[in-house]
Amino acid sequence: MFTLPDKLPHDDQLPALEYVFHLATLIEPFEDFCGSPLLERYISRYNTSATKSGLKKLDKLKARLNEFLSREEFGETLTFFEMDIEKFWHLLLFVYDFSYNQCTDGIKHISSLTTLQTIIDKITENTELHPLQSPTFKEETKITFCIGKKKYTIEDCPTILRIYSRLKEDIDTSDDWNWQSIKSYMKSETSESTSVLAYAFYLHFTTFFNSYQPIISKRKIKDSPSKKEKQLIGDLIFFTGIIQNESISTDPDYLKTLIKRYKDYQLPNGAFTY
Repeated sequence: MFTLPDKLPHDDQLPALEYVFHLATLIEPFEDFCGSPLLERYISRYNTSATKSGLKKLDKLKARLNEFLSREEFGETLTFFEMDIEKFWHLLLFVYDFSYNQCTDGIKHISSLTTLQTIIDKITENTELHPLQSPTFKEETKITFCIGKKKYTIEDCPTILRIYSRLKEDIDTSDDWNWQSIKSYMKSETSESTSVLAYAFYLHFTTFFNSYQPIISKRKIKDSPSKKEKQLIGDLIFFTGIIQNESISTDPDYLKTLIKRYKDYQLPNGAFTY
């Protein structure tokens, strides 16, 4: 048994944060030296969770330590995996908090080439060609630019087709690397679904498990999470309330289906906003 302090010292080498330090470094390492900026941010969020409205979920989970410690299945599993329960509790808080931030305030990568190519494809599909006549649109088409609260709309077909032809020519004649070097990011306007959140939670835990030697040594397949690992993550998803359907804990196929559904899904980058 252990008790949580109200405040954590700002110490990257705090023993209780060993697992958090390790995972944070895997997610977002410092470029020039060991460690991660995510660890200091976790400490700050932990210390202010009781006073900041945006950290209510973290604060509520912190208050459930005794409930977690009373669950024999958690204790037995962590003992089997040779994991320290206090370090694991902080790992759980961090993964839960980081995943929520990632899926509600995360940043999505926007590809200029993909965006423009989509527009070009849509205009191409909507364009009718006529012999001896100028092209026309099958459906009404507009381009609107918003600058602050002001809007500027282009509605005439020739002007839109002129913009379209110039963009298409630029893309067709430019090297791919020119476009790949143009990167932009934007904050997600809507929160991800709880299923995506559960997948993010699963992914971060498996990232840690994949680097924790006592767990790897117990696997039948070195690079594949064991049933016992997946069971633990499913139990934690249900315990934290990310998914409130008990099947995530009792039915292995529930988690298996969720993982398969999102295995190619591009999660928002949560490191920028955490």
